[in-house]
Amino acid sequence: MGHSPGDGEEFPMYVVKVPALIEMKRIEPHQVLKRSGVVIEVPPGARDRVAFVSHQWCGRYHPDPCRVQMHVLQTILRRATASTLKVEADVFSVLALRMKQTTRAPDLRKLAVDGFVWYDYFSVPQPAAP
Repeated sequence: MGHSPGDGEEFPMYVVKVPALIEMKRIEPHQVLKRSGVVIEVPPGARDRVAFVSHQWCGRYHPDPCRVQMHVLQTILRRATASTLKVEADVFSVLALRMKQTTRAPDLRKLAVDGFVWYDYFSVPQPAAP
């Protein structure tokens, strides 16, 4: 997919499909997952189905060397896929931003099945990685 000047994008957004992330056994850098086709550019019209994952780096050269945080993320996404996850918004979001108090399990399932994840280590090239 090409990006033309003036389309508002400086760089393409790379993501991983939720089902692929759920099945990941290792957290590989962007370059490795892009070569294998796991990391893809977000498809046109799919930006509203991208979850941005923010996390704490637990290692100097790898974000989660023991896969502790990734295991939690995979568990949450599995529960969303199985429609056993319930998400409640915080009070500020409900009152000030008028967000729904609870996101329903079927809505979460649709996002999990058809969604994508942006995660810095595999969505952004890592200069120090292979």
